[in-house]
Amino acid sequence: MESDYTVSLSSETVYGPINVWASSVDHVCQNGSTPLAITTNSSGFMKLPLEVRNLIYLSAMDDSPEEFEVKGAFPERPRRVLLSTLLLRKRILPAISITSRTTLYESMLVYLERTRIVLKSHRSDAEERLSNFLTTFPHNQGFAAIRSIRYDMAGRYTDQFRLFNHVPGLQRLTIAFDMRSISRRRHGIRWRLLTKKDLDSRFNFDPIFRLRNLKELRIYCDTRWDIPVFDDLIELFGEKIQERSDELRLLVEFPD
Repeated sequence: MESDYTVSLSSETVYGPINVWASSVDHVCQNGSTPLAITTNSSGFMKLPLEVRNLIYLSAMDDSPEEFEVKGAFPERPRRVLLSTLLLRKRILPAISITSRTTLYESMLVYLERTRIVLKSHRSDAEERLSNFLTTFPHNQGFAAIRSIRYDMAGRYTDQFRLFNHVPGLQRLTIAFDMRSISRRRHGIRWRLLTKKDLDSRFNFDPIFRLRNLKELRIYCDTRWDIPVFDDLIELFGEKIQERSDELRLLVEFPD
């Protein structure tokens, strides 16, 4: 299994085009590689408190995209650019991020916290790819930084949404459902809508409602049908929210 985040540079400041620096990030992507070893830097910037450095990173990200898409691999194109390299090559992270291994590590955590992660794929391995990337941060800090996720489409993730067991800081969650997500083919021709019990069994939504920091759950119902095909799904989520003792906002959206 590939590691999505490794750096082969020393703690010295790195100069040069960002894409040249990014190529060295790929160098140590081997099986069994250990998480990034954080180094200290004696520069004036590194003498600032971490809270101040994080505010500087955040301010420098004003023009960075507010969403980051994670796509799965296709069988005909199994080779994938590492997420850490993608962040650099697309100039998503500010220039201050590449001055040392420490600044890269810290700014990546800030970026993960301020950005909505979009799992956008026709294959469910987008979730696995994100998990592999987050695992490479020590002490589960990568998982802990996540605040917002969108699943696009839910029908691709019938492997029980395992990521929810590892992101305790998640505050905003969007899940997009289409007709295939909430139905089952019968006799190879007809489609039958799933009952609430069937839906709960297929997706196992319980880990979502164990996220104590979750404040907003948004359901996007992607359909052009005039009949109310999503009623059972919406009712199921409403029942599970009522079982919680804290406040969780449920939003339901349909195409315009």
